[in-house]
Amino acid sequence: MEKNRANPKSEVKTFVAISAFAGLALGLSDTILANFFKEAYAVNAQQRGFIEIPRESPGVIAILFM
Repeated sequence: MEKNRANPKSEVKTFVAISAFAGLALGLSDTILANFFKEAYAVNAQQRGFIEIPRESPGVIAILFM
């Protein structure tokens, strides 16, 4: 029984395109968020680090306990 599969080259191209768009979106959102904190709240890099500790700490804890 033969399965209907797409062309593997097509699948790789789709994966690369999705990865590129995801990277672009993440880069843009990080830049927008950093500019927003800087302009709206006059937050410097050290203050932003303290703001992001609660957001990043679950991931760091998960890595430490794995």
